[in-house]
Amino acid sequence: MPIPKCSEDLTNLPPYVFIQVAKFKNNAIAKGKDIIEFAQGNPDTPTPKHIVESVCDAVTNDPTTHRYPTFEGIKPLRDAIAGWYKRKYDVDIDPDTEVLPLIGSKEGLGHLYCTYVSDNDYIVSSNPSYPAHYFTVNMCPGKLHMLPINEENNFMMDLKAIPQEIADKTKILILNYPNNPTGRTIDDGKIFDEAINFAKDKNMMVLNDFAYSEIYFDDYYPPSIMQHPEAKKYCLEYNSLSKSYNMAGWRIGWVVGNAEIIGNLKKYKSFIDYGISGFIQKAAVTALTGDQKCVEDMRKIYQGRRDAMYKAFKAAGWELEKPRATLYFWAKLPEKCKHMKSIEFVEKLIMEEGVVFSPGSGFGPHGEGYVRIALVESEEKIKEAGKRLERFLSKM
Repeated sequence: MPIPKCSEDLTNLPPYVFIQVAKFKNNAIAKGKDIIEFAQGNPDTPTPKHIVESVCDAVTNDPTTHRYPTFEGIKPLRDAIAGWYKRKYDVDIDPDTEVLPLIGSKEGLGHLYCTYVSDNDYIVSSNPSYPAHYFTVNMCPGKLHMLPINEENNFMMDLKAIPQEIADKTKILILNYPNNPTGRTIDDGKIFDEAINFAKDKNMMVLNDFAYSEIYFDDYYPPSIMQHPEAKKYCLEYNSLSKSYNMAGWRIGWVVGNAEIIGNLKKYKSFIDYGISGFIQKAAVTALTGDQKCVEDMRKIYQGRRDAMYKAFKAAGWELEKPRATLYFWAKLPEKCKHMKSIEFVEKLIMEEGVVFSPGSGFGPHGEGYVRIALVESEEKIKEAGKRLERFLSKM
């Protein structure tokens, strides 16, 4: 007997970008290539020691953390998240009604879509964008409208370009600054003003994905949408401990904002999952309330890598624009390779030199012609990658 076919929604989705790249990488490894990995934004340095010690202590000495966790997250964690906003942005967040811990922000995005989006509703996202912002729409009844961001519009969403018939049916508008994959930043809250004004008098919400809030360089400091005086009327903000504290594999993040939306998301999640393990929640409290020198040290590491990559790749003949935030360079294909598709360029570079990037097309149709390069290797590996890149380009 044949097994049933999977849903059309899943069938119609292309392979996830990192699965495609992993296949290329595995083929190269099988042929003996030494790999230097810049594809996924997967922190390569360990979780800070005091956070690891905290989870070990909770597992060993607090058996209540072995039981089912509470759906809304433990009170100390919700207090810690609210305290983080007060300390960093002087924003008052109610830990009981305006905070919800998540099993990572990616999971939280998908669950929000399922909580709010019906057949004729639209989700509006920039493109290129983090794949979960738009691919996940295929798994719920809603529809997607993509706004191109590119050099011409300085990688900023033009909300005026949304057709009125779509604007009237928009349920969720997604912002993402600092932006993944482009690394673009905003200097003020102008885009937040525009988005909230767009949301007024519409049955919709504004969501800001703030996962890279702590990875910024030079004299830049990212603003939060929660600083807007009307944020709690219309907005949610997602964040994660994955990048800020090198806790990607721990799967923990949060969402803050409008209490009614948070309450409905909490209700949905109560039927879908059991929340985050208690010992991981306790470690997250330690991360958010403890010494923040580990975050400062992480920023210095990434800034050193950013500068090393800019120098090494420029010497190889590839001029990049330095990002002011995030883990990523968003780079046009080198001049000698502009005739190639981004996936073709990535595969060829992996197979010939073992250097792994993410193709821009993996971040949506408007990402074609670019690659995303993550700062997840040491400065020595970055210098070696520059030598390999120079050799690769010399043969093109």
